[in-house]
Amino acid sequence: MILYRIILMMLRIHIEILVIEDNMTKQELFNLEKICHSFRKSYCENYQYRYIHYTSDLRGHCMEISEKFGLYLLENHNIETQLVEGECYDCFHFWLEYGDYIIDLTIKQFENQAGKELPLVLIKHKYFCGQYKGKFREEIKQLV
Repeated sequence: MILYRIILMMLRIHIEILVIEDNMTKQELFNLEKICHSFRKSYCENYQYRYIHYTSDLRGHCMEISEKFGLYLLENHNIETQLVEGECYDCFHFWLEYGDYIIDLTIKQFENQAGKELPLVLIKHKYFCGQYKGKFREEIKQLV
């Protein structure tokens, strides 16, 4: 049984590496993650109604921050994304998709539903994100 779990884990890691290499290099992922964290921090520091701590779960901000971040990526990094409306952990939610990747700056709000600690920012291939069920997609460039 233990050997079976180890093989499954190694296979999953191997598949994940192949998926990443097919779509984005590790350096591109690293750069995108830095951009995500920087934008999230700026959003929290400059939120117009009240101060939001950077490590906050940003519950209820998913549509606003996703739209703003999508526009920021387009205008400042020439990265075209899609704003997706759907469900995450069976809750109504918004996030961005960039190619085969999900970008979620508010994933932390689902820690209770997930039953585990979640990162502040999620950038992951759709293959590994079964909890995301997109219903409607809109190109960010159409929002400009």
